[in-house]
Amino acid sequence: MHFGSESFTIGRFIVDIDGCLRATDKPYLSPDDILALHRGSDAQASVVWEINGESILLGSADRVEMNEERVAFFRTREVERPFLNPFEETGVWSDQGVQALAA
Repeated sequence: MHFGSESFTIGRFIVDIDGCLRATDKPYLSPDDILALHRGSDAQASVVWEINGESILLGSADRVEMNEERVAFFRTREVERPFLNPFEETGVWSDQGVQALAA
């Protein structure tokens, strides 16, 4: 990018984190990298990758490959403590309560 007689780089890859645009040169991003780019998130926050209408919760070992032609969209959310459902052996806790697993 040029500004007057000065030039500087902003990064090859554009990332949207909670509606804030950031740039990076890293070809792969981990959840920790995304939280560091966001600069306003709790270090313990969860990172969700939004792609093709799907939301994918990223684990600490996950990496997302960046693409120069597309903006990568991420959302952060505060840490959720896992809940166990002692009454249902075939259920999973979600924001809407317990959901039965398909048999």
